[in-house]
Parts: sequence; C-alpha cells; structure tokens
Amino acid sequence: MSDEARSVVADGYRSADRDRGARLILAEAGTAAVSIGVQERFTTAFAIFLGASTMQVGILSAVSHLLLAVSQLSSARLIGVLGGRKRMLVAAALMSAVPFLFLALIPVIPSDARVWALILLGSFAFALTYLGLPAWGSLVADLVPVGRRGRFLGLRSSILTGVGLTVGLSGAFLLDGLGEKVMWGFVSVFAVAVVAGVVSAVILSRVVDPNPELTIDAGDSPWKQMTNLGKTTLGRYNGLNLAFHISIGISAPFMAVYLLRELDVSYSWFVGMGVVSSLTAIAANSLWGRLVDFKGTSLVLAISATLIGLHPLLFLASGEMWYLFLIFGIIGVTSAGWGISSYNFVLENSDKEKRPAAVGTFNAVASAGMFAGALIGSAIAAHVPTLFSNQLLTLFLLSSMLRLVTVAWLMPGVMGVGGLTGIANSLLHGGAVRATVLRQRFVSFVHAILHV
Repeated sequence: MSDEARSVVADGYRSADRDRGARLILAEAGTAAVSIGVQERFTTAFAIFLGASTMQVGILSAVSHLLLAVSQLSSARLIGVLGGRKRMLVAAALMSAVPFLFLALIPVIPSDARVWALILLGSFAFALTYLGLPAWGSLVADLVPVGRRGRFLGLRSSILTGVGLTVGLSGAFLLDGLGEKVMWGFVSVFAVAVVAGVVSAVILSRVVDPNPELTIDAGDSPWKQMTNLGKTTLGRYNGLNLAFHISIGISAPFMAVYLLRELDVSYSWFVGMGVVSSLTAIAANSLWGRLVDFKGTSLVLAISATLIGLHPLLFLASGEMWYLFLIFGIIGVTSAGWGISSYNFVLENSDKEKRPAAVGTFNAVASAGMFAGALIGSAIAAHVPTLFSNQLLTLFLLSSMLRLVTVAWLMPGVMGVGGLTGIANSLLHGGAVRATVLRQRFVSFVHAILHV
C-alpha cells in the first residue's frame, strides 16, 4: 500500500471514539494476560502436581484444543445471537472466569477424580479464554488502520507478554514458597484469574463499537470450509495452518513433562524460562510489527514459520540449565513474529462482514491441528525409539522434521510464486541498495582522509 493510500485509510479511522476504543483494548490486554498466563503456565503444572501421566497431559492438550476449535467455529454465530461484537466480548470475558472458579475448588473433589476433573475444567478454561477472539479481531480492524495495525498488535503482544511474565513469576515464587501446601498456591492463582475475567468484562463494556450496524456473515459450515481449503488464499493458508499445528501438537504438550518430570526443573526455574521467553518476545514485538507494516505480513510469516520449525531441534543438544534459558530466549523472539504475522494475515485477507468467521476458522483449524497432534503424540510417546537420552527428545525431532516439511511444501501455495519471488527480489534489491550506500560512504571517507 502506498503512503498516500495509507494516509487516506488512516484519516478514515481518526475519531475520538476509535482512539479511545483502541486505548481501552490495549488496557484490557493487561487483565486478559492474567487469565491467559494462569491458563498457560499453571494448568498443566497443576495436572503434573496431581500425578497426571504423560498420556493424561496429552489428553488435556487434545481436549483443550478440541473445545477451542468448537468455540471458535461457533463464535461468529454467537455475535449475532448476543447482539453485536461488543456484547460478545463482554459475555466471553465473563464466561471465561467460570472454569477458573471451579478449578479453584478442585481440592474438595475426591483425589481419584481430581486429574480428570482438571482435564475437563482446564479444557473449558482454555476454550472460553479465547472465545471472543474472532469478535476482537473484527473490532480491532475497525479501530486501527492497516498501516498501524502491525505495531498495534506488537504493542498489545508486549503487554500480554509482560503481564503474563509477572503472573508467571509471582505464581512460581508462591508455589515454591508454600512447600507442602502448594495445592493452595494453585487455588490462589486460579482465583486471581476469576477476578481478571470480571475486570476484563468491565473494561470491554466501555469500548464503543464504531460500526454497530455491521452484519456478520458466519460463513460456510465447517465441513464445507474444510473441503474448499485449496481454492482461496485463506483456504490454502488454513491448510498450512492445520498441517503446521499437527506437527507442533505432536511435541508441544510434552515440553512441561520433559522439563518438570524428566529434568526435575523446579517451578521457579520452569517459569523463569518462560520469563526469558517473554522478555525476548517483548523486545522483538515492535521490530516484527514494524517489519509487518513496512515490508509486508508475508515476509514475516515465512521467516517466523521456518524458525519455529527449528524449535524442537534445539532441545536435542543439551539439558543444561543455562542452555535451556538460551533456547527459551530464542523461542520468544521467533514466536513473537509468528503471533503477529499469522493473525494479521487473516485480517488482511478477509472482508469486514466475514472477518469474525475468518478469524474463528483460523483459530479453529489451528486448534484442530493441535488436537490431532496431541493425540498422535500421546499415542506414540511411549513407543518411539530412544535415539537420544530420552524418548521425548525423539518426539521433538519428529515434530521439527514435520514442521519444516510442512512449511517447505505448503508455504509457496499460500504466498504464490510471485509472492516468494517478490520477497526474494525485495530483499536482494534492499541489500544491493544498502551495499551501494555503504560503498559510497566508504569511498567518501577514504577520499576525505587522503585529502586532509
């Protein structure tokens, strides 16, 4: 998009209500991050504390993503039922608090049923935490112009990451400090998530919808969408999305098992690795956001997907603590690029009316992939050969190989030959221009020295 076109688009977005709405959306990121941080950092850890087996951890991940897929496919239709995007966001925030409330009550359940209760409640917590995301994406696209959207998403990601970091650290210190009473530490963090959900709802209730008359198109049925994956840009993208997340799901649920059980990492060190990942992600968000705005989403998408494919390979080299922290720092940088570009790609390639359905389908397909991958990983984790010191490392190797093959095979279809060629030519041209400028500066510097 040219600078003139960007200026015209930006002018259409200039209003007090839109600016205030965008600021409130950023403010709500802080409370949303509390719920997300508790769900991501403590649900699986709680399952392991309760004695969940490797297969049960895999089932937790699988069921979570299955319910998330269902919720995302239903989300666009719920917008119409609830009377608009704003009401959908408020209702979703309130509903997300309910499973956390019941998770805090797990200690009163008989011990034999606690793991399975956690699997059910933790899965609902995961699905409902992201229920409003399609409505959120549609609303943000009306509040923030294209030329600033990458940086806006980057800033919000930094807020989410920073608050999540604080939640993780505080929770970890609490758990490690309670000793034999660690059960009540988990109860406390889930109770905090309940409060965060209510506060999110209050903030979102103050956001003004700049396009309240927008008619939401819920799109085709999920089954029809799956049969038409290869016929549009978003369809091919969702095909990549599905295969890529199957590959990720094979190993991702077992990372906590590997660290907490196999390497016997403490809660503080475990969360500390997440902290390092969060810090590097915060540092990288603005850079990826600018790259999206000025060089295009496709470039960041291709780079970050390839780098994420290499993540599991990094764990094969060593289990030393310093090295694990280094790995998580790298993961933070690369995951930040994927988080911004993968979401923005959907916003850029969907119409206003169909945008909530497009976001919901994207999230549902990713969750379906994670669901399938987690089931596959759970089924084969105990049967893969021990090529390294641990069977889980073999699983990591398999996941990485599948990720890289998926990107190499399907990414060209998403971007098109012209897209790949255009990116390559742009990078080569940019490098040539920079080289020419540097050479001219060097010649001028030498000339000035010789004539002093």
